[in-house]
Amino acid sequence: MNVLVSCIGKPACTLPRVLSTRCIAFTAKRKDDKNSLDINSLEDAPVLLETDSGLSEEQIKQQRNKSRLRNAHRNVLHNLPPSYNESHRFQDTVRYKRRMFGRYGIDASDVTIGIAWPTKNEVEEMKEYESICYPESIHQIWNKIEQKNIENAEDMRAREANIVKNMLKMDAWTAELNAKVAKKEAEARAARERKERLIEEVRRTLGFLVSPKDERFKLMLAQKDKAEAKLKKAAKKEARQQKLMAMITAAADKKTETNTTDSPDTKNNNEPVQ
Repeated sequence: MNVLVSCIGKPACTLPRVLSTRCIAFTAKRKDDKNSLDINSLEDAPVLLETDSGLSEEQIKQQRNKSRLRNAHRNVLHNLPPSYNESHRFQDTVRYKRRMFGRYGIDASDVTIGIAWPTKNEVEEMKEYESICYPESIHQIWNKIEQKNIENAEDMRAREANIVKNMLKMDAWTAELNAKVAKKEAEARAARERKERLIEEVRRTLGFLVSPKDERFKLMLAQKDKAEAKLKKAAKKEARQQKLMAMITAAADKKTETNTTDSPDTKNNNEPVQ
């Protein structure tokens, strides 16, 4: 048994004598090939042998396509026009050809430059569409826009003038608001004082302290409220009667003065002596 030494000098395995003989022969052959190699020949350009592989140009391109992208995706990546496909009918339309012409130029398209211009029928259709959807001319539209801008400016000036006018009235409105607030506070204070006064009167009437939640206190307070309401009503009625009597007296006095002025005796006395 011989020991086979690896390339790094360590024992690799133990093989029979037959294999060891073959390994020695192969190693010697490799040494001979290495010695016969001409290093200077490496600097020369490589020689490509022309062999007929039997592949078409398209198949060679597919083999060169290491990215494995589809043709449509490769065209998008390299900014190339899409490949023509007979099953895609939209590629035969004028609109699609115009778009490809505008995007990739005349060199990348198979159409003439005249396709970019509309036909007579298309021009007539566009004119009819504009006459229906936009019956007014550009000058008329601009005049309307200018008139609308003028109206908006006038409205803005009117609003600003109104704001200035209201600002001048701000002091009067503030005083009026403060008067209303003071009046409400006075009314609330008067109502609170009246309630406290009624509570004190009820306590004095009963002669002992009682809780405001007691039924007797509530009953007495309701009676006091009713009595005060009756007094207020009577006072209003009396004031109204006095006002009515004053109006009647004033009317009677005015009528008396009128009759006195228009009487015949007064006229005769006022006539001049002949």
